Parts: sequence; structure tokens; C-alpha cells
Amino acid sequence: MAKIGLLGGTFDPIHNGHTQSLVSIKQQLNLDQIWVMPNAVAPHKPQPQANGQHRLAMVELAIADLDGVKAVDFELTQTGPSYTVYTLEKLQQRYPNNDFYFIIGMDSLANFNHWYKWHQILNFCNLLVMTRPGCDALDIDELDWYQQIKESLPKGKGSIYPVKTDEVDISSTHIRNCLKLAQVGKFDINPAVKRYIEQHNLYQ
Repeated sequence: MAKIGLLGGTFDPIHNGHTQSLVSIKQQLNLDQIWVMPNAVAPHKPQPQANGQHRLAMVELAIADLDGVKAVDFELTQTGPSYTVYTLEKLQQRYPNNDFYFIIGMDSLANFNHWYKWHQILNFCNLLVMTRPGCDALDIDELDWYQQIKESLPKGKGSIYPVKTDEVDISSTHIRNCLKLAQVGKFDINPAVKRYIEQHNLYQ
């Protein structure tokens, strides 16, 4: 059974804060692959400025040199909002021999029990939880909502694994603002992604 990490998001655009953690996560959890998956319609945030094909192309450029990391257009081919629970359910149906590990930040874990059908998400995957700048680590044993449901989860699903990563305080919003002012730093975004943005006149 292949161990597959899943990193979802708008990636509008993808930046070094996204990519720098991937190799470390893959090694720490001994994952076979990590799939970077741009969403089509974000349910709870403003819609992306760049369309799905541009965002997918930028992801492909950003991860081109990362071994075992690939861009996946799965959510871009689906209709309706990109709810995590439906994505994971369909992925598990399509790839029954894969063991999925959904990657989120520590800040997302803090309110995970407010996600759409959150308890069902844990039926299809395990969680890999990254640290985030400005967010204190959470004690999993103190997550009451998790303690209440963990015994009812399917075998091999619903575990929560903290992952130590270098904290990079970059956001796509910051990148877009800097692009408008031509002030993107070389440590913020992959040069190939920056050239793509300039060639296609994105975020202007």
C-alpha cells in the first residue's frame, strides 16, 4: 500500500513557504509521494485570482525538482465546491490501495471540528499537522472532539501526526501584493513561477 501525502490549497500562487516543507514531511513520515492539489472552488475563502490551469502550471514549475512530489488536477476536474471530505472519499474509491495522509497546519487543526463533515474526513485519511508561524503546538490529548470519536474510526485511519517543519512566514496574499509592486524576494517564490506570472501577466 502506497503512503500518499496530500497538500491542498488555492496556490494563488504557490510559494516557497508551501514547497520548503514538502521534502521534510516526505522524509519524516517515509511517504512514497506527496500530491499537491490545487482546488477549484474554495468553500470558505475568496476565490482565486488566477484560474485553475494557471495555478496548476505554477505548481508543476515549483515542484519540478522535488523528488516524489507531483501536481494533481483532481479537484480541478470536479464540479461544485472543493470540500475536503468529498475529495478524500473519491480519492479513496479511485485508489483503494493508497493510504492517504492529509497535510494541514497547526492553525487548521485548532478548528478542524468546524470543517464541513469533519468527522467523515477522518474515515478516509490520517492527518499530518505542520507547525505555523505564530501558532503554539496543540496537545492532541486535549482535543476533546478528537478523543470523543477516535475509538470509532476505521483501523488505520484518523490518526494525527505532528510534523516538525521550518516555519516560513510567507502567504500568497503577501506574494500577490509584492508582485504588484515588483518587490518579490528571491527567497519567496520559485524563479520559474515568477517568470510564468510575468509571461501571463497574472496578479497585475
